[in-house]
Amino acid sequence: MSDDGLDRHEVTYREARAVLEAQRETLSAVDTKAVRTVRITVVLIGALVSVWRIDSQLFDSVAVAIAGLALVVSVATGLFTYNESDLYLGPNEKYIKQLADGDFDETGWRNDLLYSFGNWIADNEREIHVCSRLLFASQTSLLCGIAFVGLSVLL
Repeated sequence: MSDDGLDRHEVTYREARAVLEAQRETLSAVDTKAVRTVRITVVLIGALVSVWRIDSQLFDSVAVAIAGLALVVSVATGLFTYNESDLYLGPNEKYIKQLADGDFDETGWRNDLLYSFGNWIADNEREIHVCSRLLFASQTSLLCGIAFVGLSVLL
């Protein structure tokens, strides 16, 4: 293999590894935001229930019911976001054994590894997209819940 080919493989490997690490960090940030959203929502639900038990006449029943539903949706989507995370971070045990044994066709192990990185990155991209949408739904539900709590007090 020429020096250019070896350099190309090394650079591609480093870049792919950097992308996988950046994807891991991105999903970690999404997970952190999802957990924070769930915590805030649970505290808000607790406060809302406590006030409701003290003086239920303070709230409009329809608006507070909508608020409660929105807050429950926020908790559910936030928990689902956190639990949905499943990234490829690199080769699994089976693939590592295949790499060690050199069990590859004419494409060679270097090319196979780089193609696998491409597949992992694409799969991770889809996973991050789904989790980001779920986080958005959780946070939007939280905001709707807060808005309806406020509205229920005003009505």
